[in-house]
Amino acid sequence: SPMARWFLTSLLSFSLVSVAPAASSAHGSLHPGIQSLIDASGGSCTTFSINEEKGYWVTAFHCVQGVEQTLRIGAKVADVVETWPADDLALLHTAVGALSLSLSDRAPQYGEKLIAAGLPLGQGEWVWSEGFVMGIDWPTRGRQMLMAFLPLCHGHSGSPIGLQETGEVVSVYQQLFLLNDEACSAISLGVSWERLQTDLSAYWAK
Repeated sequence: SPMARWFLTSLLSFSLVSVAPAASSAHGSLHPGIQSLIDASGGSCTTFSINEEKGYWVTAFHCVQGVEQTLRIGAKVADVVETWPADDLALLHTAVGALSLSLSDRAPQYGEKLIAAGLPLGQGEWVWSEGFVMGIDWPTRGRQMLMAFLPLCHGHSGSPIGLQETGEVVSVYQQLFLLNDEACSAISLGVSWERLQTDLSAYWAK
């Protein structure tokens, strides 16, 4: 799609600085629909727009769980309008939307190339990463998740994971596949495409 091509072209147009294998960062706005989600205590995750007209955003549930202070997406005040704790997903709303990302109408395939972008570690710097699908229904804590060789860090939670070919979102990054206590990992886990589609479709149908 034109949006996907613009997204990928914008990613590659920056002078990139290595952060981890295949992960890089750059100052400035990478895509207006991918932003930091910050609470009053300074906690930081990532969120992305899925409906510009209505101001809807998606992030990971653990990013908003128990947060009673004001949430902000950039300069916008955000409200939590729906949560799916079992899938670690949350839907947010802002009065003014932002350019939205497209959701893929199909599941990713084994070995398919992926791309992700977010603002990790509370540094306010863009970090994007390229990788590929390792597992589509990896069992983790009683649920099936997308497993990817996709270097990401703490604070990337809520970031969109998209198909490199189209830029369309197939998952939401939720946790590192950690073998140690490092802040970043080459293997990442996200909600399965099926659960992402099911949860959002149920909300739109209300």
